[in-house]
Amino acid sequence: MFYFEFNKDKWFKYILLMLLGVYFLGAVLNPSIADAAFLVMFVLGVSTIGINRKNTHIYQSEWLLLVLFASYGVISILSFLIVESGEAARHRLEDDGKFLLLIPLYFLLRRHQIRSSYIVYALAVIVCILGLSSMAQMYSVHPEFKATTRPSALVNPMRYAAFSLILSISVIAYLFFKKSSLFERLASSLAFVLGLVACVLTQTRGVWLSLPILLALALWFYFKHSHKIASVTLLLFGLLLLLSASQFDVVKQRINVTSANLERYLGGDSQSSLGTRLDMYKVCGSLFSDSPFYGNGLNAYMTKTHELWKSGELNGMSNELSFRRTPHNEFLMAAVEKGVIGIIFAIAMFAVPFAIFYRAFWHGNQNARWYGACGLTMVIVLFVAAQTGTIFNHNVFTHFYIIWVFLFVSQIRQESPEVLDWPKKKDVA
Repeated sequence: MFYFEFNKDKWFKYILLMLLGVYFLGAVLNPSIADAAFLVMFVLGVSTIGINRKNTHIYQSEWLLLVLFASYGVISILSFLIVESGEAARHRLEDDGKFLLLIPLYFLLRRHQIRSSYIVYALAVIVCILGLSSMAQMYSVHPEFKATTRPSALVNPMRYAAFSLILSISVIAYLFFKKSSLFERLASSLAFVLGLVACVLTQTRGVWLSLPILLALALWFYFKHSHKIASVTLLLFGLLLLLSASQFDVVKQRINVTSANLERYLGGDSQSSLGTRLDMYKVCGSLFSDSPFYGNGLNAYMTKTHELWKSGELNGMSNELSFRRTPHNEFLMAAVEKGVIGIIFAIAMFAVPFAIFYRAFWHGNQNARWYGACGLTMVIVLFVAAQTGTIFNHNVFTHFYIIWVFLFVSQIRQESPEVLDWPKKKDVA
């Protein structure tokens, strides 16, 4: 009875929103705080199973998403049980198992309609904090706040860059789908700029590459909806933004370093960041060919690569292969660990949410379209980032992905539930 009354309390959605805000902020500034907020949401999700049985209909897209998440967790469990595994593999299993265990969290979120303005306010505040934190860390001379050339708080630069970009694009997209006051437009624009600054300062090339794709998607949307003036304006603004960003010293430096590393690699020198990645990709191809169907087991890349290094089979390759834990590519990691099955599921983990958000983006009401835009931004940024890093091998990324997908799919259900059924021919854009 306690849970039933608590779940029906009108303030519960605000408590939930507060937990989401604490999680998103903590995910990049203090992962321990994020883990605590994540645990509370998990407990709330599990504790309310079976409560409030109204509106329990599950739409077709919801079924597909939930079955995918459950299957992803089950596949990892089977891989752990079938293939010889160690302690490190158990930690990988704990991360993958969350896709199965956290399904109750979705059923908690789908019962509550959270105002879109509250969500965007929370995201805007978080993005502003990230941008200011980056600049403070970049230029600080205070001994207790260590200055760095790649400010990223307490997480690695790729995660910080991805989170900053996803949140900043989501905030500015709100202005294109909702009528906003002058204050909201100014606040969203400020948050957008600070978010981009935070992203640029991390010097993370793999995340930057998603910007042209996001711009192309926005242009396509406006062009298809016959907003030609808005399309031209957005194109000019986007090109100006990309041109301005390219003039940053940090951007020029990263481009020059990449070019120099490629020349070194073609000359037979693998001892560079790019050379290391290309050598890791070669090793992945070899490991995949050893067990192409069901893979080599969880965490097999690190284990087997280190064994090959010690045996001398990787002589002439980058020295960093001796201690690298992942191949810095989500799909190659999946191929090594789970074979062809792993590749299929890795692709599906991006393709299925993309399809759901894309349909909401085109066919939902104003709120649902914004939720779809937020979801598409996350999928595109993380998909691009997955080409130069692993996403589901880190609990911070795993938690972020699950919460972001569940939050915005649940709110799409509240606003435009019809888009969660299979698309009919006349609805296809």
